[in-house]
Amino acid sequence: MHVLHRSLIRLAGVKCHRGTQLPDTVTTGGVIVVSALQTLVQLATVLHEKELIIAVESVTGTWHPPTLSPTEITESLHPYRRHRGALTLLRVLDRVRTGVASPKETELRLNIVAWGYPEPTVGHKVWIESIGRHLTPDLAYEEVRTGIEYEGAHHRTSRRQFEKDEDRRRAFRSAGWFIERIYDSGKYLDTMDTVMKRFADLEAGRPLSP
Repeated sequence: MHVLHRSLIRLAGVKCHRGTQLPDTVTTGGVIVVSALQTLVQLATVLHEKELIIAVESVTGTWHPPTLSPTEITESLHPYRRHRGALTLLRVLDRVRTGVASPKETELRLNIVAWGYPEPTVGHKVWIESIGRHLTPDLAYEEVRTGIEYEGAHHRTSRRQFEKDEDRRRAFRSAGWFIERIYDSGKYLDTMDTVMKRFADLEAGRPLSP
C-alpha cells in the first residue's frame, strides 16, 4: 500500500517536503523482505547503467520465475518518478529486454551494442524440423541466421554439457542456422567480425559464409 505522508514538522530552519513512499516490503514464504521494485529503486542510486540493466533483467528474465515486467515497473513508478532512484530506473527501461536467461547474456548484448554493432534479438525462436520443436539461441541475428550463445566454464569442463551443446549446434545447423559460441571477452570481437561478414555476404547476394 502506498503511504501518503500528510503531517509536516514545523521547526525553525527546517524545510519539509510532502511525498509518496513506495511499498518497501513484501512477505515471501513467511519472511518479510524488501520488495523487488523498492530494491531496484535503491539500486538505481548506486549502480552504473549497465549494472542496473542487468539487475532489472534479473527480475524480468527466464532464469527464475519473472517477478516484474517492464510495463509493471513503468506503471508503478510513473506517479513517483521524482522519487530518488525512480527517474534513473525509468530511464533505462527502454534498454531492458525480457526473456534473458543469465546476467552474462545481458552483459554480452550491452557490450555488442557499445562496440557499435547492431543489437541482437533476445528470445527469437527457431523451428528445428529435425527435432520437431523450437530452440532459442541466447542472442540472434535473424537476417543472417546466426545465433550467439554465451557459455560458461561448465560448458567446457562437463562432458555431458559439451555433448548437449554439440547436439544443439547440429540441430540449429540442420535448420540453416549458424551458432557462434563466446567463452570470454577476448573472443567477442572475432565473433562479431564473423557476423558482420555474413551481413556483407547478404548485402552482396552471396551465400552466407560459415
